[in-house]
Amino acid sequence: MSPIRFRIFEIVLWSFCILQIVLVLSIFLVVAVNGADDPDIFINDDSNLDEMVTFYFNDGYTYYEILGFLLIHHDVVLSLRQLKRILRRQRLRRSNAGAPARDVIRGIRRLRDAGLIDVGYRTVWKLLNTRCGLRVTQFMIRHALRLIDNEGVNNRRSHRLRRRLYYNKGPNFLMHIDGFDKLKPYSIAIHGSIDGFSRRIVWLKAGFTNNNPRYVARFYIDEVLRTMTVPRCIRSDNGTENVIIEDLHKTLRSRHPDAVAGQPVFLKGRSTANQRIEMFWGFLNRHVIQFWKSLFKDLRDSGILQDTYPIHIECVIFCFIGAIQRQLDEFRYIWNRHRIRQQHLSDCYCGILNVLYFQPELFGTSNYSLPVPFEQQDVERVADIYTVPFPKFDCNDDFLQIVELLSDTNRDELVQPRTANEAIRMFTA
Repeated sequence: MSPIRFRIFEIVLWSFCILQIVLVLSIFLVVAVNGADDPDIFINDDSNLDEMVTFYFNDGYTYYEILGFLLIHHDVVLSLRQLKRILRRQRLRRSNAGAPARDVIRGIRRLRDAGLIDVGYRTVWKLLNTRCGLRVTQFMIRHALRLIDNEGVNNRRSHRLRRRLYYNKGPNFLMHIDGFDKLKPYSIAIHGSIDGFSRRIVWLKAGFTNNNPRYVARFYIDEVLRTMTVPRCIRSDNGTENVIIEDLHKTLRSRHPDAVAGQPVFLKGRSTANQRIEMFWGFLNRHVIQFWKSLFKDLRDSGILQDTYPIHIECVIFCFIGAIQRQLDEFRYIWNRHRIRQQHLSDCYCGILNVLYFQPELFGTSNYSLPVPFEQQDVERVADIYTVPFPKFDCNDDFLQIVELLSDTNRDELVQPRTANEAIRMFTA
């Protein structure tokens, strides 16, 4: 090859690499920015084919799962050979992926500083590959975690759980809702919903209450307005916090022609019957909430936090609830993209939760959601009458007036901390 041709080839190659880096970074920024609102939103149909393939590849889906998303949600018919050709052209691969060990260690430490100190190597591997832009193998993650936190690895390995068998016909056949009260001593409550078939998290929200039915019902009606569909049936615990959701769901299901339309569409009982979301709370407590419980206890034991003073509780809500919600969004993002392994003595389906939920045809079933039998304007009007959105900072108005006076800042310009360290600095300032 002549020097001129070699120089031209080198320029073209470098140009291609730069364009690829810009493309991947732009997609990563779009996911990072929009993920907090709805982490499971699909890539825009206006994107070209290479961008779609890159988007789903970076989320960790297999070749056939990528083809399924392209076919079902983008009407793009692509063969496996064409997909592999695009991946080669985009220089995307998972085998022989080896980021520098220094970057891997730094990425793991950042995750641990953010509070993810109790997650296993698969979750760390998923976070580094999908959220941190690193290409790394599980083998490297296992050895890195051994070096960083050998005691934590041994504790996770020795823990064994026995679960009851559970069966569900398909997505939206039965949705589980419940509240989580482990942070209630500090006036931070969590409410969530999980699909019984796929285990996909539908919503996971932190607020100053999960007992007021008007606030809790807002989570449900926002999801209905987003999809304009309703699940076939909902299960909840006994309690007054879900009475408005019950009335709304029965009303929205009253005009459907199926056998259970009307009264039997909302099931209530003991928490032991609400198995799917009770199981999820255990994961959430170990991987996310335990960090915040320990943090608040340390602040209380050191005398910085007086949990009997209402003003201190309002400060906790203002300083920490934004960081907690951000971590819940991150956990929801990674949870909905993790893969469930085949389990012995169980007929439950295995695979990535998003694939189970959005591509049920691959598993011989279908989506059991039903269209809302009313106009969107009517549903919005009902939402305004019977539900209440959470205030911006989850604090009462008197406290915000004090913050405005002390900071000499209008409440519309106030910014809540986004990380645990920022929240601690603001609370102890």
